[in-house]
Amino acid sequence: MVSSPTCAAVSVFVRVRPLTPPELQKGATELPGLRLSSTEPTEPDATVYDDTSGGCSSAIGGFTGLIGCTASNCAVFERCFEPQLQAVTRGGVASLFCYGYTGSGKTHSVIGYGDEQGLYFLAAERLLQHLAGAGQGLFLQASVCELYNDEVFDLLGLDKVSCALRIDEDGQLQIIGKQSSVPLPASETAALEELLSAEQSQELFATMITRASGLREASVFHVEDLQEVSRSCVQQRAAGSSTEHAQSSRSHCIIRMDVVNEALLKAQVVVDEAKAVIPPRKNAVDNVMVCRFKLLWENISHGLFPVSAPVDKSDYHVLYPESGFYDPNDGFEIDLSAGMVNGLVRVKGHEADGAKSIADWAKHFGVPELVFGLTRSKILYAEPGRWEALKEILDLKMEAMWNLLRRANDDFVQAVKTLEEIKAGGPTALGGRLLLVDLAGADYDHRAGKEQKETANINKSLLSLKECFRSLANVSQTRAKFRNSKLTRLLEDSLAPSACSRRRNGESTSVMLVNISPAEHLRKMTLNTLRYGQLFAAAERPHKGCAHTPSQKQVATASQEKPVRAQCDPKIREAIFALYGEHCPEKSEHDIEVILKRFQGKEAELLEKARGKYCSQVNQ
Repeated sequence: MVSSPTCAAVSVFVRVRPLTPPELQKGATELPGLRLSSTEPTEPDATVYDDTSGGCSSAIGGFTGLIGCTASNCAVFERCFEPQLQAVTRGGVASLFCYGYTGSGKTHSVIGYGDEQGLYFLAAERLLQHLAGAGQGLFLQASVCELYNDEVFDLLGLDKVSCALRIDEDGQLQIIGKQSSVPLPASETAALEELLSAEQSQELFATMITRASGLREASVFHVEDLQEVSRSCVQQRAAGSSTEHAQSSRSHCIIRMDVVNEALLKAQVVVDEAKAVIPPRKNAVDNVMVCRFKLLWENISHGLFPVSAPVDKSDYHVLYPESGFYDPNDGFEIDLSAGMVNGLVRVKGHEADGAKSIADWAKHFGVPELVFGLTRSKILYAEPGRWEALKEILDLKMEAMWNLLRRANDDFVQAVKTLEEIKAGGPTALGGRLLLVDLAGADYDHRAGKEQKETANINKSLLSLKECFRSLANVSQTRAKFRNSKLTRLLEDSLAPSACSRRRNGESTSVMLVNISPAEHLRKMTLNTLRYGQLFAAAERPHKGCAHTPSQKQVATASQEKPVRAQCDPKIREAIFALYGEHCPEKSEHDIEVILKRFQGKEAELLEKARGKYCSQVNQ
């Protein structure tokens, strides 16, 4: 693997599959204007489609490269993805996304078919060769999951396991698989329920140590270990019929392989164990506090005390709860602000005197000054000294619970520190990640029931992914909207790691492989797919370590040199939209905007060519 200082942040390749035997039997023909042979690596901004049959060119290009019909998966890997593996060897992430209409060859590219290995296998094989040559005890840890109907499933294993998504305290998305719970020792959690009513006992916090496993993982030391990944992807993944394919993948499949070593895995287990103990320890402290509150604050009274004389029961004037000094629903919450002290209060036993200020009550009782306060009376127990004994027990238990919680926090902090030291002192590749995504095929049909739900969820998630890629390509946008779908949430930390990401290296490089069919009857779907990929091919996303980020001076100079083009005449713009709306109803407003952008400054010429193409067809 040849080393390079940087990898392209975003690369977009187009792969054209050959016509299938069933298509040939039905007499399918190739789409005119679609290029079927591979471009040379030295050819910049490859044009994939250029239809001049109507006298008006409608070229779609700007791609990193085109992979023709005869290319094998091995050739695709060497051309598209092998150079990006350098990012993984530096501790970063290399991602590959296969996008395309249903039946366009995405799963064949990622997973493989028959004896032809997929891109995930070829990438892992090459990475294992590099790690073995380094001789630093590194290997791959693989996981496989699918997103089907907006639900996440773990595919690695004999059975498919439903998972949940959860945001942890650091803002990181976690995939939660099977959970197991064990209680803390009873001696550490007993909360003296005799002080609580049956209803209050039910409200005590749970003191269970819950261990939530993530996705199941398989250690990959040799290429033979990848067979389990291939089997899970093929056998466990959701499949069904689509408009073009009888056995179509109806879910997004995500294969992730991290570069790890034994020390890193063991340290992560220690971190997870230490973290799991903290919540029940906190709850144990809270439960003792509930009992203390019950014992110490069960019988309290709020009232007014004379300042100058010793407090005597006869001098204590009890207030009505509704006097406003505290909320009966919040226990003994007291507000001693000036505004509240100057308010009007009522005194029990003096209802006929109404509400007065504290100063007026002092005059009423003939004392120089009154202050607001409270008294507490002990709960009466039949056994003498029982109240004092319970208070001592609770005080000791509170101290013990706090000590256990502090120790749990210290253990967690130390475990995280050890993990970070292993990452920082480990080989450069440690923490690198390989991510391959076989996206479910976009489909447009009018079927009902299960198929309609599948299609709707697939198209919705693909739209969210498109918006994220668009945002990542737009330097002026501060943060992409990854929260719009579960698919983009799952990919966020790999595509755009945030400041709190636990990744060691923020370098990220992505390859989009746009899969298309050459069949003419799929023309509309093929062109829509190419325009989807064209969005990302049009701009490069800067990332950490990018050697070609322009300086402010270069940006300023470029903006001065760029010619200023006149705005499009509103009447011409309106006529173009009307023309395409009448003769090309399949084109969306966005599609027309893309065409206008390509002809910026030459809108009148575009209108004339479009009229010549479409209006002449109508006259004929």
